[in-house]
Amino acid sequence: MRAGDPVVRTAVAADLPSIARISLANDEPVGDPDRPGSRYLDHLLEHARLLVAEADGRIAGFAGAIELPMGWFLTDLFVDPPDQGHGIGRALLTEVLPAEGARLTFSSSDPRALPLYIRAGMAPRWPLLYLASPSEASLPTVTRQVWTVDAAEAAALERELGGHDRAREWEFWAGRPGARPFAIGAGGRAEAIGVAVPGQLVRLVLGPAADAIEAVLAGLGATPGGRPAALAIPGPHPATRGLLERGWRIAGVDTHMSSGPDLIDPTRLLPDPSLA
Repeated sequence: MRAGDPVVRTAVAADLPSIARISLANDEPVGDPDRPGSRYLDHLLEHARLLVAEADGRIAGFAGAIELPMGWFLTDLFVDPPDQGHGIGRALLTEVLPAEGARLTFSSSDPRALPLYIRAGMAPRWPLLYLASPSEASLPTVTRQVWTVDAAEAAALERELGGHDRAREWEFWAGRPGARPFAIGAGGRAEAIGVAVPGQLVRLVLGPAADAIEAVLAGLGATPGGRPAALAIPGPHPATRGLLERGWRIAGVDTHMSSGPDLIDPTRLLPDPSLA
């Protein structure tokens, strides 16, 4: 290691306030409105590979990666704005992701991020669109039933519908303030599984029998409070065009990056951008 190089190490609980500060400085708030700290950072500290980079004895950046059924998912890579441009992000990325195997993430629009991830073996695949609803959002009547489930039921349904064990993440999603995990289907048989918080559809998994457009509309209707305001949806998803035609607008765009083309099916998953 050369003099002046950042020191990358495993994060500990005492680092979380600095991590939250750096995330907020990059316009990514991670705090909770109902309690001190961050459930999200606590989840990463317990279940993910969470690293910090020290420069001149202070924390200048952090990165997180968690092993999912489809591969290693880069959850975060942020550098304190005054320290950007000095190789800290590259040093963190080198340490937090394995050099081989399936790797994926959602890249921001920062022009420095895409080339960094491409050099790390992840190619751009499709846009992830952050949609905001019109002020008077209306949804058509759907024929599918929606019912509330708990975290364990949601995890079991995802294993059945999508073939992935996400029980660890379902505990997190169901524990968010105001969260409603729900199933969509007919005759009591689930065709899709999702979770929403007030104003936002967080994630939706479609099984083989689900109609993609109908499931998204039903999921938006399941949003607590009945006012769906935001969701993240892959550009290729069959429901994207219909929402835009109904007045939903694109509020932001990320790019799905991956080491292989089929790690996520953009027609069957509305991912949580933080945890897929």
